[in-house]
Amino acid sequence: MEQTYWLDLFTPETWDEAAKIGYTVTGFRRLRWKGLSRINEGDVFVCYLTRVSRFCGLLAAASKPFLDETPIWKSDPFPARVRTIPLVTLQPKFSIPFDNLVAKFVSATAWRGYIRGSPMKLPLQDGQVIESALLSAVKSPKEFLIPEKTLHFYRGRRPKPTAALVPSAPLLTVPSLELPLTDQPVDATSADKIQSMLVQIGLGMRLSVWVGRDSRNKVVDGFDFAKACLDLLPQQFDPSTTRIIEYIDVLWLDGNAIVAAFEIEHTTSIYSGLLRMSDLISMQPNIAMPLYIVAADEKRDKVIQEINRPTFRMLRRPLVDICRFISYDRLIKFFEAKRDELAYLRPEIVNEKLAEECKVR
Repeated sequence: MEQTYWLDLFTPETWDEAAKIGYTVTGFRRLRWKGLSRINEGDVFVCYLTRVSRFCGLLAAASKPFLDETPIWKSDPFPARVRTIPLVTLQPKFSIPFDNLVAKFVSATAWRGYIRGSPMKLPLQDGQVIESALLSAVKSPKEFLIPEKTLHFYRGRRPKPTAALVPSAPLLTVPSLELPLTDQPVDATSADKIQSMLVQIGLGMRLSVWVGRDSRNKVVDGFDFAKACLDLLPQQFDPSTTRIIEYIDVLWLDGNAIVAAFEIEHTTSIYSGLLRMSDLISMQPNIAMPLYIVAADEKRDKVIQEINRPTFRMLRRPLVDICRFISYDRLIKFFEAKRDELAYLRPEIVNEKLAEECKVR
């Protein structure tokens, strides 16, 4: 199946703001919603910097479009959004000037219309030309000077250096992504059963338990989540952070304190939980709760690979430092062996007996 490319326009300011969330979301004005609905997971956004006329990156669509006004960009809410996975992201001075590629495009004239608004579907040939050039720029970075007069987005002062701007870091991510085209289960164990075990372990330890809003009405083997779990979360976070937390698959709480958060990754696409964890850390960099990704044993290497992806390592607190992996088999064996003695255990046993670090040595 042919790749689909969409033009995604950024100003230098909005590109820098996107860097602060690891390029994990791209956004458009609400009036673009109809066009955005044509975008599918796996499509690629070709990122273009206006005012300096350069191609600066490739972002892979990792979700269906959704509406959200959580603050990211200062100039506009850009509420029509898609979660993304960065494939290539370049600083402005290492980005590829439009004039370097225009001779290879299907129609130079058509680009006058393309850069008036986004998302805009690009001809396959143009998308491939840009993708090839950006991938080459990763292997052999080349600096293209930007006239000082065009750098007015700094508003007369240099910002505090960030990963997007420091001279020693021209590239923010390296393309090595294999996006799944489907989102089908890969393990015979039911994700609902895994979620039920996590809930029962937490309750057995005499903790309070929250399940994600989309799981509240589940009944698994006669175990009713709604009757056993909390109706409301403690109001200790701002509304935007709470909206993220309340969709995490399982939370264990001791009083008002969240002592563990679990995301169950049951499908071939393992990004939903990782992106939710990444969003949480981006908005609450000092958050103290342990985070866990729970998945089938055969997905262990994939989970570890993705947690170590540069976009997650470049968070203020790298995801790999606070997120661990738990395999289905280990969890099932623990639940069966300790079911009758859970009241004597503490949440720390998860790190001691169940979870493993995801750092690549």
